[in-house]
Amino acid sequence: MVSTLFQKFNLENIQSVGFDMDGTLYREYDFIDQVYSEIAQKESICLTSSNDAETWIKNRWIEKGSSYPFIFGEVHDRFGVDSLERNAFISRALDRYRNFKPTIVLSKEVRVALDFFKENFPIFLISDGNHLLQRNKFKSLGLGSWFDKDQVFFTGDFGPIYQKPSTNILSHITLSCAPENILYFGDRKLDEDFCVAAGFRFQMVNIMEQVK
Repeated sequence: MVSTLFQKFNLENIQSVGFDMDGTLYREYDFIDQVYSEIAQKESICLTSSNDAETWIKNRWIEKGSSYPFIFGEVHDRFGVDSLERNAFISRALDRYRNFKPTIVLSKEVRVALDFFKENFPIFLISDGNHLLQRNKFKSLGLGSWFDKDQVFFTGDFGPIYQKPSTNILSHITLSCAPENILYFGDRKLDEDFCVAAGFRFQMVNIMEQVK
């Protein structure tokens, strides 16, 4: 029964399976909702309305995504009490963001998917982002139940030049088969570009639901 759930994915000749994390294995907005709430409330003294700022920044993330680098500056431009405090606000917001410990969970469907792939293939994970934050997410999601430590790679451990779509991270990975026999699940064009460069097969998904 379980195997029929994955007939939508072409697994012919696949010998190893890789995963992105954010947006691929869990709904990233669940994290964003928590961390932006904390930032807005803990920085309320610096904002004309912490509630309005919280609503605005969450909507801005939905519009722009996690790779957008100006969101904290923009929220202060709109809701900041003192323009001279802008840089200090951005610095504190980034620090709160990077050190946040979320409470996030995998859906039942994703747990079933991971069980299937863990049972049938060697699996690995490659995730971009601040390494401390990504480890906090990984721990909260309980992903250590599926991924061995030596098969988890946070590009933030190595520096910006290792982030996808760069394939530099592969210099730290021992692949168990030829690249063309690896299937990688991701939710971004950057993940797809990474796979093209690496020679992997790619499947675009949103929380492990196939994107057509």
